[in-house]
Amino acid sequence: MEFLDDELLQLISPEFSLLDEVTQKLVYRSYYSLTYNMVLYIVQDYSVVQDVIQEAFLKSLKKRPVNQDSKHCKAWLKTVARNLSLNYLRKLKKISTQSDLDSVFCQKGFAKSNQGLDDHQWMIKKMDQLIDPYHKKCSC
Repeated sequence: MEFLDDELLQLISPEFSLLDEVTQKLVYRSYYSLTYNMVLYIVQDYSVVQDVIQEAFLKSLKKRPVNQDSKHCKAWLKTVARNLSLNYLRKLKKISTQSDLDSVFCQKGFAKSNQGLDDHQWMIKKMDQLIDPYHKKCSC
């Protein structure tokens, strides 16, 4: 485990680009093993895990802290991977919500012409038509 910590410290050192390719691969594998389970737990998709870890690795290289303690190195690297995983989920949720909204407005009754009304007024008019007359009286 001590060897793993030394490899991860090389990741945040300014001399990372000067390391030979074999050492860089070892550092990446160490980072991968450090973050894999956490990222998989968050995104729950094996194919996405690879992309998130690679992006987090590159971001860690570009945005490495100037005066980082070695004891906080692993925590910082995990935080970068966790934040990128959560950003992926937010982006996925936004795309999913947008597609859900698109499917609602394509349903029967909503796709008709709005006859010159703006979208908000037209939607209120359509929703008003769907409400039961009994409930219209109750919602004063």
